[in-house]
Amino acid sequence: MVYIEGLTVEQLISLSAVSFFAGVLNAISGGGGMILIPSMMVCGVPPINAITVNKFQNALGSLAAIRHYFQHGLFEKKGRNRATLFLVSFFSLIGAVSLDFASSKALLSVVIPYILIFVSVYSVMPQTWFEKYTKRTVSTFKKNAVWSFMGAYGGAVSIGTGPLMIAAHRILNVSSVRSAIAETKPMMLVINTTSLLLLVLFGHLWWKLGLLLAFGNMLGAWLGARITTGRYLIIAKWVVFILPLVIAVRMLLEG
Repeated sequence: MVYIEGLTVEQLISLSAVSFFAGVLNAISGGGGMILIPSMMVCGVPPINAITVNKFQNALGSLAAIRHYFQHGLFEKKGRNRATLFLVSFFSLIGAVSLDFASSKALLSVVIPYILIFVSVYSVMPQTWFEKYTKRTVSTFKKNAVWSFMGAYGGAVSIGTGPLMIAAHRILNVSSVRSAIAETKPMMLVINTTSLLLLVLFGHLWWKLGLLLAFGNMLGAWLGARITTGRYLIIAKWVVFILPLVIAVRMLLEG
C-alpha cells in the first residue's frame, strides 16, 4: 500500500530510521546526507528530490544541534564571520542552480555514485593526513576561496559537505575537532537554507516526506549533540564509509 509520495509504509519506516541516525551523525561528525540521500534514491526518490528533502530535514536538525552547542559555549565569537556566511550563502545559490540544470540533463544519477565513493573513502582517512597542514598561516583570500567552493558544493550535491567543512575549518583555523564541528554548523545551516529556498521555488521539495524525515532528524540531532565519547564517532565513521559505498556499487551495477 502506498502512503506518501509513492512510498510504502515499510519504506517510510526505514527512511525515518535512517533520518534519525543521519541526525545523530550530523551532530557529531557530519555526513548524514551520505546515508540518507542514497537510501531515498534506492527507495525510488529521484536524485534532485532526495537532495532537496535532505536539505530540508537537515536544516531543521541543525537548529537543534546549534541550540545545544550555543548553550554549552562551543561557539567562538571570532569564528562567526559575516563575510564567510555571505560567501557560502551566495555560492550555495549558484550550486542550487547548477543542481537544477544537472537534474534536467539527467546527470545526477551518473555522477552521484562516484561522489559517494570518493567521500566514503575520504571519511575514513586518518586525521593526521591533514593535521600536518594546520600549523601554516592561510591567507584570507585562500580561506574565502575554500568557503566559496564549499558553499557551491553544499548548495549543489551536498553529499559529505559536513565532514569536508569540518576538515577545512581545522586546516584553516587550527581548531579542535569539537570546535570545528560546532563552528561549521551555522555555515551548514546557511548553505542548506539558502539553496533550499531556491529548490523549493523550482518545485523539488516533497513536503510530506520532508516533514516526516525532519522529525526523525531533529530527534537524532538532539541525541547526537549530547554524545561526547569517541567510540560512537568511530562507529559512525565506519557506517558512513560502508553504507554509501555499498549503495554506490549497487547503483553502478544497476545503471
